[in-house]
Amino acid sequence: MNEINLEDSDYSNPDSCQFKGDASVKSSHCYLSCKRDIEIYDNIEWEKARYYDLDADNKREQLLLGIRYLDIRLATPKTIDRDLYVSHGDLDILFVKDITIFSEHPKETIIIHLGNERIVNMNDKQLRDAINNKTILNTDKVINTNKTASDFIYNVNKIPTLKDAQGKIVLFTRKNFGVGVNVRIPNMGDCREYSNSNDERDGDICLPHVVGNIRVQDDYNFEKDDKWQIIYDTLKGNVGTMYDNTYYDKDDDLTTKFFDRNNENVLTINFMNMARVSHFLNPMD
Repeated sequence: MNEINLEDSDYSNPDSCQFKGDASVKSSHCYLSCKRDIEIYDNIEWEKARYYDLDADNKREQLLLGIRYLDIRLATPKTIDRDLYVSHGDLDILFVKDITIFSEHPKETIIIHLGNERIVNMNDKQLRDAINNKTILNTDKVINTNKTASDFIYNVNKIPTLKDAQGKIVLFTRKNFGVGVNVRIPNMGDCREYSNSNDERDGDICLPHVVGNIRVQDDYNFEKDDKWQIIYDTLKGNVGTMYDNTYYDKDDDLTTKFFDRNNENVLTINFMNMARVSHFLNPMD
């Protein structure tokens, strides 16, 4: 079930946006859902909605299609329930489906990026314990193997090489959950316009940012054409880099080191997500 969570003020839909497939919309005032039919949802302002094209039920199919990077938002229900969920599914199911893919593709690597979406009724220690129990401390036997679930988790808090990560799930976290590699992703949401040809962009915040040894592009408020352009420019090294509020050209050593195949200490995360979906029905045109 794909899910959109809205704040109370996010109510308008001037473009008459539609869903195709399974979807749900949740807010404090409404809960609407559909099952493989076309529905029109009133009172949605798309620019404020976050769309999650991922759930525990269809993720295995996505893995089989080659997707290996999953941006997971953690949540807890607004009850005394102490368990962890994806925003719309059980976290246990998510990890089980990840791990079983290795029986067919033992040399693959899956990166799971964990973020705190709406954790309630849990303090930091309880949250860390809950994640640990589902990952590095999980002794459940994995079907068709003689291993436990924890054997498939990369349990080192530094960026792995591809060799180290083969047959493993690598956890990246936006908050220090006590497990995985903590990645401080900069907030790039203020950037909404980008052009590499005539420099028509909303300032340097649009450019990939370096945080430690990681270079990040997370311009999620772009329209489709701008998003594909920044993804391509980041991939090809056609754009400079921001570090500590200072601009570095694309030919500067700080930028080019991320294209050095022999440098095992750097990583580029080039996000493909979009929160602005005015062309929602044909996002891949």
